[in-house]
Amino acid sequence: MGSSRIVHILIATGTTVLCLLAIAVAIYAGAHILKDTSSSIDKEREKIEAEYTELHENNIDEETGKKILTKNFLMKEYKSFYAGRKGGAKAFKAIFILFFILFIAIGVISSVSEVIRSIMKGKSMKLRSITSVGVLVAVLISGMVIFNKVGSMAMIPKPEEVELKVYAITVNGKYEDTTRDSDGDEHTTYYIKLPSGNHKVTSSIYDAVDENGGYYYLVQYEGNGKVGDLAIYSEKEYVREGS
Repeated sequence: MGSSRIVHILIATGTTVLCLLAIAVAIYAGAHILKDTSSSIDKEREKIEAEYTELHENNIDEETGKKILTKNFLMKEYKSFYAGRKGGAKAFKAIFILFFILFIAIGVISSVSEVIRSIMKGKSMKLRSITSVGVLVAVLISGMVIFNKVGSMAMIPKPEEVELKVYAITVNGKYEDTTRDSDGDEHTTYYIKLPSGNHKVTSSIYDAVDENGGYYYLVQYEGNGKVGDLAIYSEKEYVREGS
């Protein structure tokens, strides 16, 4: 076997090893991002709970013994909800960028490998090989800018910008709708049955509602043109402030 053949094999092997190493590093880093995010969210929620405790608010109704859905209590709930959403969005963004960089890195490694092979063969480097690295870097920068813009648009209102509203509702039941996409993956959508029609909810709200329904307080957030469900509370355990 000629030395040229050996060099080509070594280049191909090195390219494969570097790509696999980049993938392993990305997976390792992604796992740490998720772990650190979970820990950060837990600490933020502990801080929010501590701040609410320091208010020494008595939100127990003396006549019924039920918890009162006070403004401070609901804001504490929203801050905790916001911390989770913000932390999750931050982690998703970091992982997206991480694996986007991985994609670029593999492209760069492959392009450099192709350039080296061309040089070893005594051939002139193709324009595609030379410009591919620059194109990949441009794609990386553009992707990060677009993703950052879309992510900020999708984020829920900040606590200082939100208005929380409490609605007394009658729930007649609940159901879930599971569909399967073209890849065979299942997707479940959750609904609660209201007198006005079915209302799409999150899985946590769905789980908080009794199978047979009942009377509940649905809390929604509004701000910056966004409206969404925060949480739902059973009338058996909670009472609306001022009721």
